[in-house]
Amino acid sequence: QSAVLRRLADETMPAEERAAALRQQLVVAFETVNGWEASVSVVLSQAEAQRKELDRTKQVKETLEKLCRELQNQNKKVAEASRLATEHEEARRTEAQAKFQSAIDEVNRKIEAQSAVEKTTIELQEKLTVMAQRFKLSEEHFAQQL
Repeated sequence: QSAVLRRLADETMPAEERAAALRQQLVVAFETVNGWEASVSVVLSQAEAQRKELDRTKQVKETLEKLCRELQNQNKKVAEASRLATEHEEARRTEAQAKFQSAIDEVNRKIEAQSAVEKTTIELQEKLTVMAQRFKLSEEHFAQQL
């Protein structure tokens, strides 16, 4: 290109050749500019596509962050509900255990009382048997005396 410019600067060159060379240079310059315009157009469209993709990515990110916050809140609520349910069930278990132990203690007291009654009944039966035998002997003795 610099050689062409030197040739155009040569004043010995006829004007028609210079004009033709200038026209040729102008055509080359236009073609170059048109190529650049096409390249710029492609770059601008790519930049616009990248901007749109970035906007979509930001929107997806914001949506995901919102969903994450909601999920964290739900997890906290579930954990709290689980904790409360566990505490409630533990209280119910403790209460049921206390009632069961109380029932066992009551049954044991009744068994002990029943054992005492049975022991007393056996003692009384033995005493009654002894008394019946004494009465029978006494009757036999009175019968012999009569």
